[in-house]
Amino acid sequence: MTTAFALQIKYGAFSKLKDFDPEKPLNILAVRLSAMGDCLLVLPTLRRICAHRPHWKIHWLISKQWLPLFVNQPIECIGIDKPKNIKNYCDLAAIWRPKKIDVVLAMQANLRVNLLYYAVHGDFTLGFDNDRAKEGHSWFIDNSIPAKQQHLYDGFQAFADYLMVPPMKPSWELSISLEAKHWIEKYSLQLNSDKKRIGLAIAASKLERTPYPEFYHAVIQLLIQKYDAQIILIGGKSLIEIQQLKQLQKLLPNEWPNIQNWVGSTSLTQLMALVKSLDILIAPDSGTVHLATALNIPVIGLYAIAPSDLSGPYLHREWTIDHYVKASEYFHHMPEQSQRSWKRVHNREAMQLITVDNIAKKIKILLEKK
Repeated sequence: MTTAFALQIKYGAFSKLKDFDPEKPLNILAVRLSAMGDCLLVLPTLRRICAHRPHWKIHWLISKQWLPLFVNQPIECIGIDKPKNIKNYCDLAAIWRPKKIDVVLAMQANLRVNLLYYAVHGDFTLGFDNDRAKEGHSWFIDNSIPAKQQHLYDGFQAFADYLMVPPMKPSWELSISLEAKHWIEKYSLQLNSDKKRIGLAIAASKLERTPYPEFYHAVIQLLIQKYDAQIILIGGKSLIEIQQLKQLQKLLPNEWPNIQNWVGSTSLTQLMALVKSLDILIAPDSGTVHLATALNIPVIGLYAIAPSDLSGPYLHREWTIDHYVKASEYFHHMPEQSQRSWKRVHNREAMQLITVDNIAKKIKILLEKK
């Protein structure tokens, strides 16, 4: 046992794990059910643990809807529905309590998931610090990762740091199914291979983080008129995305022949293949940002409501457009305090600080690099 581990045990960090030894097998249950972007940010932490501690068994409870993203991983990914009633929790307890979990990684903090930690019951439960804990999270954990202002990715990595797992470069190794590969190959035959393929994620999960349709219209005009680009519209089936698409369609009566619209029309595996086929993705704060990052596709992130240092593309951040500081100064009465605490700017008008000229500068550099 290392001195560091001995000190942690002495001072109570692993008080419920008697004679903790990192060289001995551990049965670990990680819990992060949603959302897509957060699950993608969790994956490298779990891969890091698997790579450096192959004698530890890692199970991951994740929402069923995101499971197709995480096939062929070294982690045992178990898709579940988010518990809704006492029976759901009892069913989970019946499955997991007999498995004798050594460590629960409590990587989500809301009431329904917090109650899940009690249901599955591990010898030791590691969760978030008080600043990030929500809805009684601290009542359901034994200890927490250190309080720190950091990117969500680094926050999840702190769980591995706490367990003294050596660091590792970000690694996703997402697997695209043969069916999705065949689908994208067939689709690609319909496109001009000489054109740069630029994806536009037309909305975020929250309206306040979504640029206005007029902004997307202006960006599309720039990309087609100046770069003769092939535009791929990307989005899901949420009400925000469907309404955004309808408003955008009204602005684009003539440009539609130059645009491929896949909003609400792809499965999760098809979305992976579609994003992988892009040269560039332009997107607001959304799960698609992190999917593209995981697939090593350059992302021009659009951030003003929250800082990109918190939830932006983790790699190649130089392409991100971040006007959070400006938005904070304009919409908050105490801008310095707001910026220090990364207080979100809950006003969609902040997204108007991001201009087409901002996009033009990033696109020019990226296309010249390619």
